[in-house]
Amino acid sequence: MKLKLLSILLIIALEALGSENIKFFSVSDMFGISKHGFFSLCKDGNGFVWASSRSEILRLTNDDYRSYRLPYESKNIIFVEIESNGTEVVAYTNNKQVFRYNEVLDRFDFIRLPTNLALWINEIRIGEDASYWIATRSGLYRFKEDKLVLIGEASDVPMIAWGERGKLIFACNNEIGMLDVNTLEVERLCDFPLST
Repeated sequence: MKLKLLSILLIIALEALGSENIKFFSVSDMFGISKHGFFSLCKDGNGFVWASSRSEILRLTNDDYRSYRLPYESKNIIFVEIESNGTEVVAYTNNKQVFRYNEVLDRFDFIRLPTNLALWINEIRIGEDASYWIATRSGLYRFKEDKLVLIGEASDVPMIAWGERGKLIFACNNEIGMLDVNTLEVERLCDFPLST
């Protein structure tokens, strides 16, 4: 068990070492605007850097920026996160509001999730097949072709991350697992608390 956990941590550390050198710049200094309170950042396949705050989404390039307002249905949000798989950009709130960037219309469009579910969204990851993997307080869901499906048991899933191709690593309750997104088979990687 400890070996599997150490292997996962080593893979994450090596991935971080292999990433490109990242330089941080002040948006205020670059563009003469006052922006703060961002929750997350991501980079899309076109090279744009996206930043999310409660009040807006900011798209940055080397010499320009653009601000987007999200078409909220409910304003009782705690956070807004942004995610990209390289070809698609999605913003989401904790209270199950999801928005897809529409490149043609240059705006974010609201994606309606089924209303009969009381979800608290922790994280979303976008699959290669345009499916959304949604970690919630009531389980891990896949949203594809307007259908939201619970994967596995209903339990709090606070974290998900892409592992090797087609594998989604998730944390829930007392374990870390890895889901094959094609077969939906789950491999338990380790349990918590780790026994000594």
